[in-house]
Amino acid sequence: MSGPIPILGAYHPRDHGGGLLPDPPTRLEIHDFVKHEKFFSLYIQALQIMYSDSSQKVFSYYQIGGIHGRPYVSWNQSPGETTREYCEHGTTIFAPWHRPYVALVEQVIQEYAIKIAASYTVNKDDWKKAAVDLRQPFWDWSLPNPMPPDELVFLDKVEITRADGKRVKVENPLLEYKFHNSEDTITFGEWATTPKTVRQPRSLGPTAETDFAALKEELKKNRTNDTRRLLLEVHDWNSFATAAVDRSSDDVAFTNSLEAIHGSVHNSVGGMGHMGAVPAAGFDPIFFMHHCQVDRLLSLWSALNPGQWAPSDTVNKDLLPFWNSPSTFWTSAHLKLHHSLNYNYPEFKDFQGNEEQLKEHIRKIVENLYPIQRGLSTETFPAWTVRIRCKQYEAGHSFSVPITIDRDGTGPLLVGSGDFFVNSDPEGCANCLEQAATGLETQTFVHLNSAFASVGLSDGPDERKVEHLKKNLHWRAEKVNREAVRLPSLQIMVMKNAVQLRSGRMPTVGEPQYFPEITEGREG
Repeated sequence: MSGPIPILGAYHPRDHGGGLLPDPPTRLEIHDFVKHEKFFSLYIQALQIMYSDSSQKVFSYYQIGGIHGRPYVSWNQSPGETTREYCEHGTTIFAPWHRPYVALVEQVIQEYAIKIAASYTVNKDDWKKAAVDLRQPFWDWSLPNPMPPDELVFLDKVEITRADGKRVKVENPLLEYKFHNSEDTITFGEWATTPKTVRQPRSLGPTAETDFAALKEELKKNRTNDTRRLLLEVHDWNSFATAAVDRSSDDVAFTNSLEAIHGSVHNSVGGMGHMGAVPAAGFDPIFFMHHCQVDRLLSLWSALNPGQWAPSDTVNKDLLPFWNSPSTFWTSAHLKLHHSLNYNYPEFKDFQGNEEQLKEHIRKIVENLYPIQRGLSTETFPAWTVRIRCKQYEAGHSFSVPITIDRDGTGPLLVGSGDFFVNSDPEGCANCLEQAATGLETQTFVHLNSAFASVGLSDGPDERKVEHLKKNLHWRAEKVNREAVRLPSLQIMVMKNAVQLRSGRMPTVGEPQYFPEITEGREG
């Protein structure tokens, strides 16, 4: 048997001295990507080949999707035939672990695209160049309107240019992945009889279908509106990287971590379908566009906080099952710079090698999306937040905690939702089993300031806000199928931080002030 295949990212030409050429090709946002005739046509055809490959083939879509959870078998000759150590959810290297995972699918897509481009009989050189430049697109769900293009979520067929130059419509592989046979799906527990990936379905089983109306409604809620707070205000690695609560040190988190925000997207896309659960999420074709965005945010935050990265106790841990040579694995220490895997993001183009200029460039980009009141050189405001903590595995499934505030005469106002993305089938995951046994506690945050404006509480003393919240703040825990669930470990805490916005500089956040009296005596 030959050795394992290293994951080196997409091919990128080297100069005559053997070094990488500057500025590797850029990953595009999905709205721009679908408009690029050559990239989109090659990507769709490459994905179709991956889908059709035997599920026993190491680079088939089935095998790559299965790295994230089920069927819990060894991949690419990596350790872990029964209980695997491939998972880093709830740890400080959640984001670095997913970096080579996205690069893997990017590498395979490009390899097929190069072969496909060689068959074109029109504009051959242009198609060959497009294949070399092809990179995985990202879906920027942090935009004010997070709705993806129709090609990603609604169209049964998409239009591409085939090898003879003609435009044709083909079945859309971005909509769903169809499992090959019962041998592939039987390992998926509650998804065993569901023949394809589905999003926000009303039920699972042989007749399960995506509920497009429910999907659209969930995406319109845009539960990722604190992405900009994460990028601009969080400056320590643990608060940025993981949703896990660290009881051994002072927990300074005041907004959602990258992992928590990422979990909200999983829940809002999947519901009780594949994207809503760790064991099955990797099979939905939107998964890699979602995680490409997660990786982009990791790159942006790292550029703004260049001294921060994975801690010393995990930075050199092998990121199984991603080999970087026939005998060694990637570690977080190898992956601090994303272009080590031969791709770039639009914000970094032309700024490689100049750290301070890059930092200032990215800060300005993020601030353009951040609600700073123009014309003020300095503004300090109180940021009110609900902190939600719970044992990660207590519900047995992904779940949410919607937060509402009663309004006079018009019913409750949905402020936001704390979302928990959970492995409902942890038996084959060593990390999940340990976290479940030790009672891993994770946290999410829902910000209240915009809700205060809606209920007439923007102004006035803190006492007025506290008294209103005592009577009118409500919550409930529910699984992704909307079934209510009781969580004995649930903790709801209202807190306030002073945020100072300073023109031309990064915002700063003061120490939290807690208001336990708001939720005292109530479950949670």
